[in-house]
Amino acid sequence: MILFIHEGKVHAEQRDALLRRALFEYAFANGLEIDSEKAEIRETEKGKPYFENIPVRFSISHSGQMWICLMADFEVGADIQEETDVKAPDIAGRFFTENEADYINFLGADAFFDVWVRKEAYIKYTGNGLGEGLSSFSVIENGRLKSELNGTFFTGVDMGPGIRCALCTAKKEEYTLENLE
Repeated sequence: MILFIHEGKVHAEQRDALLRRALFEYAFANGLEIDSEKAEIRETEKGKPYFENIPVRFSISHSGQMWICLMADFEVGADIQEETDVKAPDIAGRFFTENEADYINFLGADAFFDVWVRKEAYIKYTGNGLGEGLSSFSVIENGRLKSELNGTFFTGVDMGPGIRCALCTAKKEEYTLENLE
């Protein structure tokens, strides 16, 4: 499993080029014979992107000046979020579970972003989109962030101050970090 990072604003037309570059690097690192330039990128009915006829799963996210892409040979979800001024208790009370709202009310904005990236990573993993409802599942149990949910595994990624990142994966596996220039 490789987490690719690109620093700098990524415009829509650059997304596919970065994704193909990440696929090239992933295939090379894993000894796969894949022509990344011919990889067809499709989307499910609910908007989850995937490669047509290529056994590599991926999830992309961006926030501020950071773009990430997680790739593996099993289902994955990833989210990154630059911390901003938000009314964390109000948002949590309106969209999250009661457990999550209590957790955020007690610990503050940092907790809000930890919960947010895990929820987004899970939604990207399932491919159900926001239609699934952010309050239909909880990433908090007994006052702590869950490490597992419905057979998936969460990993928090340290991206430096002011940036939160979480991975949601079908297997509990270490990731490597690669920069895409």
